[in-house]
Amino acid sequence: MRIRLHHEFGAHTGRVHELAQAVIRIGRLPDNDVAFDPQADIDASGRHAEIRFEGGEYWISDAGSRNGTFVNGARVTKHKLGDGDIVECGKGGPRVRVEIPPPSGGAGLGAAEVKRVAVAATVQSDQVAAPPAAPEAAPAAAGPSKKTIGMMIQQALGRGGGKSTAEIHAVAFQAAHDQSRKLKVALFVVTFLLLAAIGGGVGLWWVTREESTAQNDELRAAYTQLFTAQQMDQATRAQVQARVEALNKQLEESSRDAGARIAQQNAQTVFLLVAQAPDGRDHGYCTAFAVSPTVLATNAHCVEAMQQMALQGQQFVALPNGGQGGRFAVTPVGRHPLYMPGGTAMSADVGLVRIAGQWPSFVRMAGPTELAAIVPGKTIFVYGFPGQLNEPRSPVATLTTGIVGRITGFDGTASTPDRAFLVQHSAFTSPGTSGSPVFSDDGLVIAVNAGAYRGSSREQVVDALGQRSEVTITQDLHGYAFGVRVDLAQQLLLGIGGS
Repeated sequence: MRIRLHHEFGAHTGRVHELAQAVIRIGRLPDNDVAFDPQADIDASGRHAEIRFEGGEYWISDAGSRNGTFVNGARVTKHKLGDGDIVECGKGGPRVRVEIPPPSGGAGLGAAEVKRVAVAATVQSDQVAAPPAAPEAAPAAAGPSKKTIGMMIQQALGRGGGKSTAEIHAVAFQAAHDQSRKLKVALFVVTFLLLAAIGGGVGLWWVTREESTAQNDELRAAYTQLFTAQQMDQATRAQVQARVEALNKQLEESSRDAGARIAQQNAQTVFLLVAQAPDGRDHGYCTAFAVSPTVLATNAHCVEAMQQMALQGQQFVALPNGGQGGRFAVTPVGRHPLYMPGGTAMSADVGLVRIAGQWPSFVRMAGPTELAAIVPGKTIFVYGFPGQLNEPRSPVATLTTGIVGRITGFDGTASTPDRAFLVQHSAFTSPGTSGSPVFSDDGLVIAVNAGAYRGSSREQVVDALGQRSEVTITQDLHGYAFGVRVDLAQQLLLGIGGS
């Protein structure tokens, strides 16, 4: 008797194990028969579970794991496995799908494959319908790559239209032809004035556009100077940062109309995540935004903090912007499998939480075409709850403006579009804005704000006894904020079924 285990969520998504032994060990340690990634799949334990073939049937038993073993969403200690069952190692952790081929080795579709095709053909993402998944051509076929998953998520933008100048001239000519010479003269005067007004408007638009472009170019140059000048002295750095702040304020003024539209359209999509201590005190700690009626996107490090605070007896709620609509209990769903905890390196810092209830408004996320159009100098808007201003009693989100400074891989180097996930920008951020949506000027979410770079300097200090010493002062650097591209959140959303 053989069993196949298909990795459906986690760092090894797409891999397939075909096993025939009586005991199959599962966990993060490399000597397991089914070994998860020890760095990425941290919800699984080293020795998480065992599958045993007993009495002609496969049974799974939890091996004393830290986060529990789940079969089809239900936590189990020991459970008989069937074809198509989904085994999850820790809630939100890596998942494998069970396939039990018929003893005869027939080539027909098993129950798991039939169920998989049926679900793929009928279930739609909250953002866009995904194409139906095809049945596997062979047992060892690899799953879709991250790039393929991203390309499955398409979104369309409506575009308006209007009459052309040629149509207007045709109408004017016909009217003039049919009227008296006096009417022709009057019509000529009106047409001249109309064209003059249009020309003036176009000229004003062109001047404004040129000023805005020059402003963006100057801001991008100052921003690049901050990034590239590693040995910049404190005084020069302060001058450049002050210039970045001044340019950001000018940018906010010139982008006010777009910002007002984005804030208005998305006022009911952003949430303040709040931890409730056992003594009843509320503490806002991160921003999240609705990506479906029941799921909010945020940072993986916010989900990680939630899991850690839960061990201290804290509970969690999500408060909609403006405080209207109630308080929603939230539970962590998962972190991206490529997220590296602890903040030791840049990684896929996106996570999802689920609210207890339904919410009618959620953001529009950029698709591959819109993401490919993100270039340095593009105006962006961050909408969240800065740490100094997040007030659980009356949460009001803050919109800040900046430009994209550069787009790189997680290692900070130039990368191909399918791996350039780090979007660095100049908008103001603070710890409370972790998990905020980053909007393009057309109102699509292009990234999840994840934090800001920190700079350090050596300063001379004198203590109360007059002794001099050097200390290291560390602080957030304005203009050094970054987010992770939103298609990573889309991948994670697809991994949980999109709802």
